Amino acid sequence: MTLFRETWHLSRRFAGFVTARPLTPAQQEQINDALHGKLARLFFGQRHEDQRHGHEVASRIKYDPTLLQAALLHDVGKSACDLGAIGRSLATIWSASSLPIWGQWRTYAEHGPIGASLLEANGADELAVAFTRDHPGPVPEGIDPDAWRMLATADDA
Repeated sequence: MTLFRETWHLSRRFAGFVTARPLTPAQQEQINDALHGKLARLFFGQRHEDQRHGHEVASRIKYDPTLLQAALLHDVGKSACDLGAIGRSLATIWSASSLPIWGQWRTYAEHGPIGASLLEANGADELAVAFTRDHPGPVPEGIDPDAWRMLATADDA
């Protein structure tokens, strides 16, 4: 990603985070219907901002059942740290600097593998685990490239 595109993407994410509203009861019910017990608990254990983002990604893929777990849960590892918009922004900038990172910032920077472990332990499908662990990187071996591309596009929108 170019510096301009990355800056634009992060700026949109920041604005989306600070303006996010909790899901409506109807949206919560839709997600409860889509995820089984353990995965629904993981989803609803996230901050409302991350729930909103997951729901938006799922809406962009039109709740496609083959992509749904990955869309809703791809940032679930962020629940392992308690950072707001400023903390997340600083952690992102700091981790890009290649300087040592620690504490909640490190946890935030490692949310992909943390989330993938949570999903694997709770019975998520292979695509959800892989996308959570490896996005926005290249498609891992054994994963459908079209599914990956659809998820990445929906997440980046």
